[in-house]
Amino acid sequence: MGKIDYDFLWHTLQIESKNRILNPLPVDFYKEAEALAATTTENINNNVANNITTIISKIKEIRTHKLLLYIAYKKQIQQPIPIEEQEIYEKIILYISERQPIKKQDGSTLNTIQTVPEIYLPSGGKIGPLSKGEKITIKEKNDAEFLINSLICEYV
Repeated sequence: MGKIDYDFLWHTLQIESKNRILNPLPVDFYKEAEALAATTTENINNNVANNITTIISKIKEIRTHKLLLYIAYKKQIQQPIPIEEQEIYEKIILYISERQPIKKQDGSTLNTIQTVPEIYLPSGGKIGPLSKGEKITIKEKNDAEFLINSLICEYV
């Protein structure tokens, strides 16, 4: 891919804002975009440089949100994505995989790892409000897995 310019950044922002998919970008996208911002600051007025920085920030925000949705819904990421995004993706996946529960039988005892209001469970029942550190017993396996995968609880 050639050099990234203002028009490419603007076009990328428009595309990212209008759809829900994580569109392919060059692996060095952010590096080149930051280089453009730095060069613009040196050679042109500050308004253009500020606009470029704002566009880059908005692109990062939108794409990070999409990346988190991909992870939450366990969707495959389309390649290529920028190196920085790949690193974020891998760190989050690693964190989640380290927190994956050891499969237990029904009637699991869980420890809450955050305070939550009353919530509905996949079985249709309600639970809560729960305080951080509270121990609860869940009879339905699906409900226990939901609470674990949502990072609300962990196995004791």
